[in-house]
Amino acid sequence: MLENVPLFSGLPKEALAKIEQHGTVKSYKKHVIVINQDDETYSLYIILKGSGHQPG
Repeated sequence: MLENVPLFSGLPKEALAKIEQHGTVKSYKKHVIVINQDDETYSLYIILKGSGHQPG
């Protein structure tokens, strides 16, 4: 799953597997706000399919 994400492209398969164990795949409909600019979060959001944008 993460092997196609440029941020993780140089990591070995074992490292990718460990990272993926801590992740959760979620699906959202178009135009749904997942996170706002000033929201405090301790998560990393990676878009695997589709795109995102900032309103305004």
